[in-house]
This record gives sequence, structure tokens and C-alpha cells, in this order.
Amino acid sequence: KLPDTLTIINNYTFYNCLGLSSEGTLKIPDSIEQIGDYAFYNWTTITKLDLGLNLTKIGSHSFYECPKINEITFNELLLIIGDFAFSGCAITSLKFKSNLTEIGNYAFANCASLSQSDFKFPEFLMIIGDYAFKDCSELTINIDLSSTNLTTIGEDPFDGCKLSGTLKLPNTLETISRRA
Repeated sequence: KLPDTLTIINNYTFYNCLGLSSEGTLKIPDSIEQIGDYAFYNWTTITKLDLGLNLTKIGSHSFYECPKINEITFNELLLIIGDFAFSGCAITSLKFKSNLTEIGNYAFANCASLSQSDFKFPEFLMIIGDYAFKDCSELTINIDLSSTNLTTIGEDPFDGCKLSGTLKLPNTLETISRRA
């Protein structure tokens, strides 16, 4: 168990800790505001992730190659999900809160179990990074971004996903990368 006195989990804190036997739910304490890059990289025993109430940023590769994570509880204050943050996880559904502003490059790439049909983008979302949902082959997305504050769509963010419906873009959009 992580202590309630922590405010930051630094880069590489639990990087490649294959010997840790903490299986099941990883509860990030409410005191944590940031999770650093590669903090839980390749921790193969985590199945559920409960993000603390005050977490605002998940760094790049934080939960990269954590192949058993199938459920994540996001909080209201989370603003940034870094590059490759959950790439290679077994997530089956995502329910973002409205304050999320950035989904990084490859953030959910190769999450082949992601299969929900009621996927919604958060209201304050401004950036969808390059290949953010690449090869989420079971994900069916109706791309209605009209109710977001989106300014930037990265390169090919839905490569390998099943797209349905009509593409609806917001008036706030400034940049659309190639093959978006």
C-alpha cells in the first residue's frame, strides 16, 4: 500500500518490478497529484487501477505494458494522460471525466480488449495525440467531437479502430494532422 503522505510518484519508481506480488487493485492515494514517466512500467500483476481524487497528470509510459489492467477508475481532476500511458493494457472500457484536456500519443494504443460502443469524449478535451487509440481493434467509435473544446487532432489517432456514424468536429479545432 502506498502511504497517504505521498504527493508525487516519481519517474521510474516501480519500473519493471516483476517481483512485486501486489496482485489485483492498485489504489493510488488521494494525496497523489502526479504519476511520473514509467512509474509502473511492466507491472504485470495489476488488474484494476483506482486513481486518487487529486491526480492531475499521468506521465508517459506510466502503465505501459501492464497487460492485466482491465479496469480504470478516472477522477474528476485528471487533466493529462501522457504518451503511451496505458498502451498494451487489457482495458475493456473507458469512462473519461469532463475535465480531461489531453490524451497523449499512443496513450491507449494496442488495447485490443477495448470494446465499448458508448464511448464519449470529455467536454474539455483539447488534444488527441498521434495514434492515441491505434490498434484498439474491438473499439467502435462514433466520432462526435462537437461538444468538446478540441484544438488538435494528431496523426491517425483511430488507426485500426472500427469507426461508425458521422464525423462531427467542434468549432474550436485548429489543427488536424495527416491521416487523422
